[in-house]
Formats: sequence, structure tokens, C-alpha cells
Amino acid sequence: MRTIGIDVSKATLDVVLQDEQGKLVQEERVKNSCVGLRSLLRKWARQGHCDTTALVCLEPTGHYSHGVVKTLLDLGHPTWLAHATDIRLSIGMQRGKSDKVDARRIAQYAHRFRDKARLVGQSHVEFAELKALLALRERLVKERGKNTAQLKDNVLYLTGNTKDLVKAELQRQLKALELSITKLDRAIAVFLRKDSALQGRNKLAQTVSGIGPVLASEPDRPHRRLHPLRLTQATGLLCRCCTLRTHLWVQCAWKDRHVLLRQPQAQKPLETGRLGRRPCARGPTGLLSPQDRSRQTTHRRAQQRGRQDHPPPLGRDPLRQTLSTSLAHVIEIGAPRTSSTPPVTVLRRPSIGDQARVQEARSARPCDSRGAVHLRGPATPPACYLRALNPLPFLLMSYDVIVLGSGPGGYVAAIRASQLGLKTAVVEREALGGICLNWGCIPTKALLKSAQVFEYINHAKDYGITVGAGSPDMKAIVARSRDVAKGMSNGVQFLMKKNKIDVIMGTGRLLPGKKLEVTGADGKKQVLEAKHILIATGARSRVLPNLPQDGKKIIGYREAMVLAEQPKSMVVVGSGAIGSEFAYFYNAIGTKVTLVEFMPNVVPVEDEEVSKQLEKSFKKQGMEVLTGSEVTAVDTKGKGCVVTIKTPKGEQKVECDIVLSAVGIAPNIEGIGLEEVGIATDKGRITVNEYYQTNIPGYYAIGDVTPGQALAHVASAEGIICVEKIAGHHPEALDYGNIPGCTYCSPEVASVGMTEKQCKDKGLAIKVGKFPFTASGKASAGGHKDGFVKLIFDAKYGELLGAHMIGANVTEMIAECVSIRKLETTGHEIIRTVHPHPTMSEAIMEAAAAAYGEVIHL
Repeated sequence: MRTIGIDVSKATLDVVLQDEQGKLVQEERVKNSCVGLRSLLRKWARQGHCDTTALVCLEPTGHYSHGVVKTLLDLGHPTWLAHATDIRLSIGMQRGKSDKVDARRIAQYAHRFRDKARLVGQSHVEFAELKALLALRERLVKERGKNTAQLKDNVLYLTGNTKDLVKAELQRQLKALELSITKLDRAIAVFLRKDSALQGRNKLAQTVSGIGPVLASEPDRPHRRLHPLRLTQATGLLCRCCTLRTHLWVQCAWKDRHVLLRQPQAQKPLETGRLGRRPCARGPTGLLSPQDRSRQTTHRRAQQRGRQDHPPPLGRDPLRQTLSTSLAHVIEIGAPRTSSTPPVTVLRRPSIGDQARVQEARSARPCDSRGAVHLRGPATPPACYLRALNPLPFLLMSYDVIVLGSGPGGYVAAIRASQLGLKTAVVEREALGGICLNWGCIPTKALLKSAQVFEYINHAKDYGITVGAGSPDMKAIVARSRDVAKGMSNGVQFLMKKNKIDVIMGTGRLLPGKKLEVTGADGKKQVLEAKHILIATGARSRVLPNLPQDGKKIIGYREAMVLAEQPKSMVVVGSGAIGSEFAYFYNAIGTKVTLVEFMPNVVPVEDEEVSKQLEKSFKKQGMEVLTGSEVTAVDTKGKGCVVTIKTPKGEQKVECDIVLSAVGIAPNIEGIGLEEVGIATDKGRITVNEYYQTNIPGYYAIGDVTPGQALAHVASAEGIICVEKIAGHHPEALDYGNIPGCTYCSPEVASVGMTEKQCKDKGLAIKVGKFPFTASGKASAGGHKDGFVKLIFDAKYGELLGAHMIGANVTEMIAECVSIRKLETTGHEIIRTVHPHPTMSEAIMEAAAAAYGEVIHL
């Protein structure tokens, strides 16, 4: 008795034929899975090897296990399955590289573990096929309901020929779906009539038209709902009963490929609104049952008569079938291009979320201990398979939540929405992470760290270390900053993939009816629809009329971050967080900096004492600070700039290389379709309620485009609250009175709550405690004794009304005060809270004690 051993644990099939004495007769590697295996077995049969009555398959969870079993059974070979573990135990093999179970060992030692293997009959395959039919039927019913809804409202905003085409396409798809469901019902009925045992095992005694998605388990194996994609490999019904009748091949779900649309080649004239179909192709005869062979003959005769009303049977790769007279051909990414291949027009690019679903679809399911056949794939088809089944999602994709913008508000909201089970997409026109991660919070901190290290080098003698004179390398500093920003953006990309969020690159524009039009960099447009659309487009640098930015001599924060050469002198207009940080950075690396502030104090939103301390520190570092001053003109005609500044002492002219405008930000609300939708705005910002709902249902806005503090952590908190409300939760509204603010210059500035002046203006009775870092052991040891901690308490109830800090690392300390305010902790409780020693945070406890006259170290 000849024996065939097949290893199906790889993408290719290793097939070995041995004679009765166990000698190797032939060994082949099949690259075309089941079709190639069928051809190989027929070739061996023609060579006289027809009496192969025993066959063993290794690892039946492989790519082609089900197709291999079906092929062998169709050709009349008794088929046995066994695990690699059982084979090793049977022949005394150990796990390791030297003892690898392969097709040759399977065939050689088959007789030793025959008792542990399992004979597979035709009923097993039929049972899997029946479940596949039911799974596909369930999917088609859902698609029918979805397309019915699309027919009603998805064409409302299309015009001209496009509207007629999409409408006709939807109507034709509905008819095709009805026909496909009818065919599936007939196929299921055939299965039930053919094997009465299937009816009892699967509780299908009901009428065929009422078959539901729930199947009972087969008695001798665990329950497993078959992935609809397996229907192609099992029965070929996807090719015969596709909803589009264009025979879309869905291997993209298993080969990391995605479907594209391109312009059609020259074809015969077609009717308007109907799909063009090529003549039916004849599939391999051995793949079909007797009934299918008769159907194949009908197809062949239809081809001879020139009819194109039947799709081809299994075995035809229809990648170049016509999709529509104007929508195009279907091809695969990665397909070989020839000189005759027309340009590809991508209507929908594959996204990060698609890749995640492809990997999920490729995950294997382990076999049970008895070696039963288990077909791989999740119960829910991957997104790329659904798009292959229906081309319209390439034009109109539907989500639960679409987030416009991927800044700290947008990407956090998208991740939280995905965690809550909402199908989510993010639309971004630049790099993921928005301004914060790419051009704001993160890269500026990298620049500031370089300046801090440079200062340490210049003051190394103060710490007892002798080093040579350091010099800043502007290109290297900028390169490090950009690398940090790129790494953070890649981190967001990973989070999008991890949370299965679709990322669509392009410029978004709102449309009525909860739709969003996305224009890619190549000018291609696509329309997305969602139940909820969240606007998180952020802000940009504000431009003053008398200080227009040219990007060369008068620059904004973006240009200041990537200067090719270090300027010798610079005027910074505005002393908010952006202006103060850049002023400190360039002053620290050796640029002569003049800081101009219109308000009486620098960092005007901070407590007055903190502002005065920072101004004192800046002047000590060699920076010129002009408060209560205004830039009236800038002359850029020469090599540098001549800045005219109106100060309290009179007009002053300052010559510099570059002028940095840091006078705040402006929300990005222009050109995103607010007017078309009718979303209300006030003073350049979108009006929202406490849960960030606009005046139009289904549209939301968070972050810098709404009133409130333009801070990254505020946008993130708003995004979480917004999507939790969308998901039906009951989140607590954000307390804008307990938002910390930080400025990362040196010394650092941090605060939360009301300033002393604001408390007095409200007529509140307060207690103020202040503790300087000169009395802190940790600050003295670190050489950063400038600064203090100031706490303001309600005199009657002891509630912390405000906390204001300036000094080294105070941005890491402010979170304690935020928690104190959130928990409504009193001053006495702070005093009784033991703080570690020596730390900078001890200053908080000491400041609280100072407010109540109990300070120890002062």
C-alpha cells in the first residue's frame, strides 16, 4: 500500500509519495494549494500510482487544510488526520530542530500512529460547508438591510451622473442580494435533503427560509462558526453567488492586499448602470460535484453562444473583471504592472485599522486533541473582505464616530471611543498627533532639554566638575527634536492600529447629514458617514496685522523650532508659555534675546508674584525684558530686522536677525464646512454645551476650537468626556476651575486655581502661605534655589483656592495640588500628610503650614 504524506503547516504544501516498503518514490512542493495538489495527484495516477489508500495530514489548522481534505476525498483517497505532537510521541521524537516533523516522516511512520489519527469522512466536509453557507447567508441578509438604508439617504448629496450611477448600483446590488440569498436557501435545502443526519445535528428542522445564525455544536467537536471567507476555498459559492456578480476575489484578507479601482480597458458597449461580465471560464473539472459539472457544461455552452449572464465557477481568478462602466476595474496591490496597465485611481486607501484586522483574521485556531479539522478565521469577516464584497463602502464608508483631527484631543477621543465598542475613524491632513506631538508640546521640550544640558555644561564648575567650553550645534539640536516628535507620532500610529481605528489621510470638510468629505493629497475625494462627528482640528499661530509672518525674518513657533542656523539676536513678541519657552531656549544657547510683552507682567495669566520672580530670573540670565510695551513696526528691508517698540519710557528701536511672533493661537475652523452644516460659532470658536455637543445634533467639538483653555490636557479630557457621553455613559462635566497650567522655561512655572488678586476681587477671606526654595534642602543640593511655592486657602473652610509655583521641577509638583482641590482637602490635612524628605514636594506641605502659622523650616 502506497502512502502519501502532506505537510499543511506552511503556505505551500509539501507532498511525499512512498511505496509499500517505505522507500521514497517522489517528493513535490505545491505552490498553488488545492489546485496544484489535485494536478499532482492526477499526474501520479497517470504514472501508475493509483493505489494510494492511506494519507496523513499534519497540522490540520493550516492555510489549506480544509481544501486539502476536500480534494483528497473528492479523488477517492481515504484521509487520516493527526497532530504533530501525536506523531512525535508515536515515533519517539523529541522537540528540536534536528527532529522536525515533515511530510517524509509522516509518510514513513504513518503505520505507527494510525490508531491515534482520525479518519475524516465526506460528512465532515459537508458539515463545514453547511455552516459556511449559513454564515454567508447571515452576512448577505445584513448587507441587504444596509444597502436598503443606503439607497434612501446615501445619494442625497450626490449630483448628476454620479448620483444616477450610485443609485442604479445600489438597486442592482439589492436585486443581486435577493438572488444570492435565494440560491443559498436552495443550496442549504440540498444539503438537508442529502444528509438527514445534518438536520438532527444542527437543529435545522425549521423551514429553510427561517434559518438563523445560531448553530448547534457538532457532537464530536467544539462549536466553530465558519468564516465566510472560507466559502471560497470550501465550495466556491462566493464565486458563483457573489452579491455583485463580479466575482471579487477576497484573498486580500489573507495576503495583506487590498482592493483598488482603476479605469477600465476597452470593452464591448454595456448597458447603463449594469456591470460588464466576461464570458464564463471553465474551472477544473475535479473541483466540482456531478451537479456542478452539469452546471459547468451549461456555462460552457453559454460562453459559446456569447451569453454573459452567468458568473464563472470556482477556479477563475477574476481580478480583471469589470466592476462598472465608470467605476472601473478591480486589481490587487502588488499585482505585476505592465506597459499596458492603465494608471491606478485609488478611491480608498488601505488604513492602519485594515492592517490590524488582517492580522486578526490570520490568527490561527489550535486543534483539539483528537485532530479534528478546524478552519481558521474570526466569526466576523475583516473589513477588507466586506469592502471586497461591496464596492460602495469605498465611496461611502460608515462609522459610529469620526474624529476630524488627531491631536491630543482627537486621538485620545478616538481611542476611548474604540475602547467603548464604537467603530471609529480618524481623519488627519498631516502627521498623527497634531500640533502638540509634532510642532508643539513634545518637540519644544526636547529643545529645552538641550538648552538645560548646555547650561549644566557651562556651570559644571559649580558642581565641582571641570570640562571644556561647550558649543551648541543647532542642526543636531533640531534633528534630535524632530526625532523625538517622529517617535511620538509613530506611537500614536501604533495606538491607532492596536485599537483598530481607521486612519484616513486628507483634508476633511463637514457635510449635512452627518457626513464628511475627505480630500487626499492627490485630490481624490471620498465621503464618510457616521452617527457622530467630532471636530478636533486644533489651532495655529495667531498673526497680528502689524506683524505679518514671512517665515524667514518674521516667524512663528513652527519656524522657530527648525531654524537651520542659530540667530545672533532675536526679538520675541509675547511672553505667554510659547514666547517664554522660546525666549529661554535661545537665550540659553547664546542668542541675544529681547522679550516684549504688552501686559504689565510676563506670563500675565499667572499670579503677580510668580510673574515678577520670572522676570527677575530672565534678567539675571541676560535677557532684556520689556513689559507694558508694544511692537508698532518691523523693517525687514536690510539683512536683519529693525523693530520699533513703544515702551512706557518712549519709543525704542531694536536690531535683530529674527522676530518671533508668539502672541497666541487662532482656532482652525475655516474651510471645514461649519457654515454648510449650520454649526454656531462665537468669537471665532465653536459653541458647545458641557458635553461638547454643538447646536446641530450629531456634531461635537473639543479642544482649541471651543471656548476655554487652549491646553493639550484639556482637549484630551474633553475628548474622553464627549465620547463617553456618545456611548451612553454619564460622565462628570469637566471642572475648568481645576485645570493646571505649566510653562517649561527655567525656572519652570506651574499653577492651578485662582490667583491672590482674583480671590480679593471676589471678596473672599483667604489665608496665604509661601515657602521659598532657598529653605529647601533638595533645592539647595540641586543648585536650583530660585523660586517658591504659594498656596491660597479659604479662611473659613480651609479649601485650597489656588496654588502657584516657580522653580525647578514645579511642573511635576502641581499635580498634587490638582488632586488636593479635586478631593476638597483642607490645609490642615495637607499639613498632616507626611511628605518624603528630601524632596521638592515638601515645599507644598511647608507652604500650607506657613498659611496657618505652623511652618517649621522658615
